Amino acid sequence: MKQKKKALWKTARYIALFLLLFVVLSVSVYAAMIQKGMSELKKPVGSQGQGIDFSTKEILWNGDVYEYREDLITILCLGIDGREEARENTAIGFGPRADSIYLAVVDLEQKELKLLNISRDSMAEVRLRDSLGQEAGFCEMQLGLQYAIGDGLEGSCHLMEEAVSKMLGIPIHGSCALYWKGVGEIHEVLGPVTVEVSKELHELDSATFEEAGLTELTGEQALVYVQGRDIQVEGSNGERTERQKEYMQALYGSAREKLKRNPLMVFSLWHAVEEYFVTDLAPSEIQALATLFCQLDMDELEIRSFSGSYVFGEFQDELWLDEEEKLELLIEVFYKKRY
Repeated sequence: MKQKKKALWKTARYIALFLLLFVVLSVSVYAAMIQKGMSELKKPVGSQGQGIDFSTKEILWNGDVYEYREDLITILCLGIDGREEARENTAIGFGPRADSIYLAVVDLEQKELKLLNISRDSMAEVRLRDSLGQEAGFCEMQLGLQYAIGDGLEGSCHLMEEAVSKMLGIPIHGSCALYWKGVGEIHEVLGPVTVEVSKELHELDSATFEEAGLTELTGEQALVYVQGRDIQVEGSNGERTERQKEYMQALYGSAREKLKRNPLMVFSLWHAVEEYFVTDLAPSEIQALATLFCQLDMDELEIRSFSGSYVFGEFQDELWLDEEEKLELLIEVFYKKRY
């Protein structure tokens, strides 16, 4: 009987040692994954070929010299107006466009996240291609159209990275694009959220929103909330942008709490939207970003916008950015005074 107990004790001890070893290895692998992801994230991709050394870039403004900060990671986040899953675009120039454009700026030193909204109507230098996909120079046009000139997948993301990087004069470390239906899938995983439904949105789509006021959105309502607008009204994209900001603010709190409890949840989220999601980020980089997200020292998400003047163009609204205000915002976010 004693020998049997002794054998059972040895077996239990071996199992415990195995489980401990498994935990140690898992933690080590996870830590190595995060370290690798962070290393890769710090390599800019949007500035390739432009000949800009951002690490030594300086700006003279109001009599002071400012130098570019190296402790920032920038991720270009795109909302695409394609109604189906992400697929290759074979009609150059006529594919889905980037309806919403946000630059996520992660401050590694302050453990803060800022979102910079860039209107899709912002006039920018856009790379052109002909119907055969061959290079056809550049043209000043609405930034959101740049996505349609690519392949609808990573190629389009890279074109957007290049356009935004040149437009703002800053490096970009990666990008992701979410097609319209993916919003509902994200909402199902991270929601629910409560937002203020405006009277205008209620009147625009009373079938989806039976009344105005505070509403806990369903997945289908979330789709309309971030996308819907009256195309007959000049400048209606601005009102829609404000709704997108409110939705992201509401979603931020829920996402932060859930990811804090389980950082690996990011892969469940990725799986939920994979048919509608395009990115040039590796899994290790995504996990590193999720870990950084959990470490943020902020209760509310800060969202800033580039301002300018709207002009009704030949086909759609054109937003010409105020260059002085753009420079001031860039210095505030990306630069520090050199002493």
